[in-house]
Amino acid sequence: MAGKGTIKRSEVNTSVSMALLESYRKSLYSVTNFFEAAAKNMVELDIETQIKVSKAILESGEKIGKNIESLDKLEDKVKREERESTTRRGGSETSLFEE
Repeated sequence: MAGKGTIKRSEVNTSVSMALLESYRKSLYSVTNFFEAAAKNMVELDIETQIKVSKAILESGEKIGKNIESLDKLEDKVKREERESTTRRGGSETSLFEE
């Protein structure tokens, strides 16, 4: 049972990069929900507004692609940090199959 003054082990092992990765993923999921809602509501709009919204979505798609690339880089960094912070008994090394 954890008291008020205790810190969970997962909180201690969380680096800034790991916390950033988690919040970054949550943000991208909210963007996904926004695009799905926009697609559902497009039918109700007039043709000119549909064209404007479609252009805006396509333009933001380019930016999202760049964000996904940076997300991949951040995930790689977190994996490296996890590998480096993992302690192994007896000083053994990581095998090729564990990477």
